[in-house]
Amino acid sequence: MNYTNKIKFIIPIILLLLLAVSVLAEVNYYYKIDLQYQDGDVSYDRISVEPTFKELQTAEGMYVAEVVSFDNRLLNLTFFDFPLTIFYDTVDPETGEINGGGMTELNETEITLYVPYQENAQEINIYDENLDELLKIDVSYFAKETAVSGEAEELEGKKIADDKMLEKKKIAEANPTIKVVGGVFLGIVVIALLVLVIIMLGRRKRNK
Repeated sequence: MNYTNKIKFIIPIILLLLLAVSVLAEVNYYYKIDLQYQDGDVSYDRISVEPTFKELQTAEGMYVAEVVSFDNRLLNLTFFDFPLTIFYDTVDPETGEINGGGMTELNETEITLYVPYQENAQEINIYDENLDELLKIDVSYFAKETAVSGEAEELEGKKIADDKMLEKKKIAEANPTIKVVGGVFLGIVVIALLVLVIIMLGRRKRNK
């Protein structure tokens, strides 16, 4: 096989491998939130869910994005920061050399915050470094219907079971003899079944 034929043979294999890698690569989903900071107040312009093959991160800091489920469970915590401090250099106009520098504080800025997507999330809460709540973002419309309905059914089922248990407890407390009667009835049923089994075994022996 000459060099040209080898190239023609190898290229399709490489393409197939690249295709396989891209198919097998895990797709990650993130909430993409455009946040604005102004004099201590935080707001957001828009939010979306973005698919990506990469891990998306925002610069870490003392601010916290808390993802909460429909039953008020904590699903995720993301720490981030607003870049409010800018360092700069001063340049000598004659020589073009850096001759100093300084620092300035901003009163307002904006960032893009990436938070891992949760299919059963109801809201994202933003807190500052003192854990004071600054912003509440509704993300329930991004939740998967199956996750939401399943969670709702689970909660409803638990409520029904609790209600039934409470009702039985009330009946038992109001009628303490029910437990005794129930136990006696169960004993009678067991004895009747045992007698029936003995009779059937006796008939089989006689038939033999």
